[in-house]
Amino acid sequence: MTKKILSTIFLSLSFALVSFAQDVNGKWTGKVMGQYDVVYFFEYDGETLNGKSISPQGTEIPIKDGSIKGKNMQFKMELMGNTSTFFGKIDKDKIYLRMPIRDTEIAVILVKEEK
Repeated sequence: MTKKILSTIFLSLSFALVSFAQDVNGKWTGKVMGQYDVVYFFEYDGETLNGKSISPQGTEIPIKDGSIKGKNMQFKMELMGNTSTFFGKIDKDKIYLRMPIRDTEIAVILVKEEK
């Protein structure tokens, strides 16, 4: 009986996490420092996060070594000749993204665009 209950709870949590993670797929937009538009296209499969960003200048930058665990996401991108690690917290239709650039950290809120 206990095994059945634990199995049911585990499966329910697994389905919830998969459903949650699928919400990350798609186009996300935000403004850096309230001025510069940024666009991210995220593709999530299992724990692997892929995609790209479109810089304010229109340059495509691929996402590398991306992952999602629960509500936390992490990925790397090449910026200004350096590899930077980005950290995000997923909250329904928003991602709170922290971007280390040189000696500072910039925060941006990304909002999911509907199809």
